[in-house]
Amino acid sequence: MFDKTKKMRRTFIGLTTVSLSIVLLATGCKEVTDVSMEQIHKLQDSVVKIIPGITAIDVKVEKQSDLKVIIGDVSFYSADNDSKQKAAIKIGETAMLVFGADNNVKTGKLIITKENRQSSWDKDPADGVVVNMKIDSLREHDDVLLEFMSKMHK
Repeated sequence: MFDKTKKMRRTFIGLTTVSLSIVLLATGCKEVTDVSMEQIHKLQDSVVKIIPGITAIDVKVEKQSDLKVIIGDVSFYSADNDSKQKAAIKIGETAMLVFGADNNVKTGKLIITKENRQSSWDKDPADGVVVNMKIDSLREHDDVLLEFMSKMHK
């Protein structure tokens, strides 16, 4: 009786291990990387191209997964909400390309302020308008495309 129970346990453990291996292969586990300062600088340069004429910019990745882009520009601060949302999504798309498909960024927000002095941005600006970059939905729907494009971008 003892041998039979022991044999059943081994079979169960073996099947569990095989099942877990199949699940890991099917989900495509890949190593996640942190964002580098070089990538932050590339994104800053890109943001200036997306929103020409901005007077100040700060890009941060907090908690290794939350992207925050703060821009200071009086004219863009006054822009309509649709323009702000389009710019935020474009910045989110650009961030995903610059950071690569295996990055750890899960969320992103664009904060637009009238203030054009970065030194006062230790905290989020009091007058800041926060716009969601929708990075979570970009990652959800475009993982394969993102991986392909990040390989092309390198």
